[in-house]
Amino acid sequence: MAITYHAGRRIQGILGSEVLASAGWTFTTSNCSISNEVLNVATASDDSRAYRSHTITDDQNWVVDMDCYTGSGGEGHVIHCLKLSKLSTIADDQFAFRLNNTGGNVSLYIQERLSGSNNQQVTTATISQNTQYYMRFIRNGSTVYWKVYTSDSNRTSDTSATTVSLSLTSPSVRSISYIQHGSETTGNTVSGIKIDNIKIYHNMVTPSGTPAYETDFTDGYSGDTKPTNVQVGSRFEETDTRKM
Repeated sequence: MAITYHAGRRIQGILGSEVLASAGWTFTTSNCSISNEVLNVATASDDSRAYRSHTITDDQNWVVDMDCYTGSGGEGHVIHCLKLSKLSTIADDQFAFRLNNTGGNVSLYIQERLSGSNNQQVTTATISQNTQYYMRFIRNGSTVYWKVYTSDSNRTSDTSATTVSLSLTSPSVRSISYIQHGSETTGNTVSGIKIDNIKIYHNMVTPSGTPAYETDFTDGYSGDTKPTNVQVGSRFEETDTRKM
C-alpha cells in the first residue's frame, strides 16, 4: 500500500493489487472453476479437470487435508490425485483417490499407478452423495490412507473416520509434481463437487506447523491488510492531526 504525506497533515494512499484464488490453477473446461470461494468440480462426459503444480520432494511421508462436498453422479469417477504429470489419462505414475458416485452413494478407492499397472483398494463402506465431508490423505512409508470425517473437529482429533488404506507395491512414486481434481474417465457426468481448504504437509504423517501449500480459494491482496469495506484501488486521505 503506497502512502504519501502531504501538507496540512494529510495522508494519501492507493491500495495494492488483488491476487486471485485461481492464480496457478489450470482448468481444462469451464465445468471446473473457482467461484464463491471453492473449487467447483464437474464433468459432463468430457475431460474436465483442475490442476496445479506442486512438488512433494519426500517420497515416504506426507499429508493432504481438504474439505469436500461430494456432489452427485450416475456412474462418474471424480478423483483427487497427486501425480507426476498433468495428463488427463491415468497412464502416468500417480496416487489417485477416487470418489465413485453411483447408486446414491460414494465408494472410496485408492489407486497406485506404476508402469501401466494398477494397485487398487476399495472400501466396503460408503459415504453419501451431496454431503459435506472433511478428508485427509496420508502416506506413511509404504502405506497410503484416505480418511473421511463428518466434521473438522473430528479430523483434528482423528476420531470417527471412514478409512481406506493401500499397501504400496513399490516406493517408486516420488517427487509428486501436480495436485489434480477431475474425471478419471470422459464418458460419465458428475456435478456439484466442491473442494475447499486444501493443506499439504511434507515430511510428516500428522499435520503440524505451517503447511507447505494451502488455499481457501479466497481472493487475496498484495501488500498490507486490506481495510474492511475499502475497494481495491481506492484513494484515501487522512485529514486529522495524526499520521495513522
